[in-house]
Amino acid sequence: MARKSSEEILAELQAYDDGHLVRPIGIWSLEKLATLLLYFRAFSTACESVGGGYYVDGFAGPGLCRVKNAQPGPYYAWGSPLLALRNSPDFERCILLDIRPRNVEALSSRARPFGQKANIHCGDVNLELSRLVRELVPSGAPCFCLLDPQGTELAWSTLVRVSKTPERARKPELLILFPLRMALLRLMTTERAIPPQMMERLDVVFGSQTWSGIHRARLDAHISPSEARLRYLDEYCIGLRSLGYGWVRSKAITAPRAPGLRRQEMYHLIVATDHEAGDRIMEDVFRRPYVLDFPVSAQHRLFE
Repeated sequence: MARKSSEEILAELQAYDDGHLVRPIGIWSLEKLATLLLYFRAFSTACESVGGGYYVDGFAGPGLCRVKNAQPGPYYAWGSPLLALRNSPDFERCILLDIRPRNVEALSSRARPFGQKANIHCGDVNLELSRLVRELVPSGAPCFCLLDPQGTELAWSTLVRVSKTPERARKPELLILFPLRMALLRLMTTERAIPPQMMERLDVVFGSQTWSGIHRARLDAHISPSEARLRYLDEYCIGLRSLGYGWVRSKAITAPRAPGLRRQEMYHLIVATDHEAGDRIMEDVFRRPYVLDFPVSAQHRLFE
């Protein structure tokens, strides 16, 4: 199958304003959405013989995004739940969860044309996710779960419970947004003592106090800031492997280059799977070259 060009990817991501609530996003978020667009198709195609598999979104949002600073603007893109609902081949079911009632209301309106394929819930991901996977996803059905918090909302204990869903033939595949620079490093200050409540929050995200040893090494100047960032990421990935995932890999999502400046790392996408085929597909998706800055840069030519 021919690889999609940057123009083709942007065309499939581009949406229209329907008057309901939207989520503002930075241009770099299009790379995350492109990753989902490409992986959804490969995942559901591989699962077509068993109904296309199940998609679970723990931070679903309203389903439509508006790219900030678009030129001439506005520029809208489908959010992750609408990409899943619009995917072909179809998912058997899309289970969509969000804690904000306004997001759920907007998403419900947008998902109405998809009928029973959309299963929408309002609730806290840390309280509801494992139950929804256990009760709504058949034990033998392939399951892909997106967890993309904006900050420290995702507890490690939630990943533990989902990974150990009883009677599943395979663990739910996870794609996690790890907001290291975007959120976690802001709490790991090196200029003053970290408040106890922030330390507790970091313990919840990492599932232990292992991050604090890395932070201490950074404070003592035993490691550089870049080495500390790598160690925090590695620690999280090691934790996922300890849950029984045989393949764990990550990709840095970066902000577009400004004139004379380097691209800035925003967050990482981490995939965890216990199926070698899933790892091969995501490795290919992670490595695909494309440029999606056009809605903001207004450049005349996209590089492939």
